[in-house]
Amino acid sequence: MQSWNRQNSEGSALTKDEINELRQRCNWSLAGHFQPTPAEGFAAMADWCERNNVGHDMYGEGEVI
Repeated sequence: MQSWNRQNSEGSALTKDEINELRQRCNWSLAGHFQPTPAEGFAAMADWCERNNVGHDMYGEGEVI
């Protein structure tokens, strides 16, 4: 995969950790490129479950599964 400009100030390729750090500092994202934090993802699932009165599932027997 070709990257448009994933280089640091010394001209070396950015590491995955450096790319993730830049993403976390960014205030803007393009549609389809937003990556919620794990906490945001779990909070969204919890909110959905709360709004939809989801009960506990026992071994795949609940309504959601």
